[in-house]
Amino acid sequence: MPRHASIIPDLACAEQVTAVQDLRFPYVPGLLSFREGPAVIEALGRLTQRPDVILVDGQGIAHPRGIGLASHLGVVLGISAVGCAKQRLVGDHEEPGAKKGNESC
Repeated sequence: MPRHASIIPDLACAEQVTAVQDLRFPYVPGLLSFREGPAVIEALGRLTQRPDVILVDGQGIAHPRGIGLASHLGVVLGISAVGCAKQRLVGDHEEPGAKKGNESC
């Protein structure tokens, strides 16, 4: 059995925290880390248990500069972070096939 399966077998939320801050950095495309990072860091600091990994709604190394919000948080906090952005900022790719497990068309 994988290690994570015994910790949260049903993948239920173990803990939920929030942080609200005044914006200190304007919206600049490609610099989301400086706008949203401080609030995310504050919220993660409120957790009672340090996570092994964080899943971030933002780019990681696929960022045009190679360090999006996910990578930035991972480096600053020393936590493994995975970016799962809603849209690709750079590069090309082929869509995977329609069948489960397909890697390419």
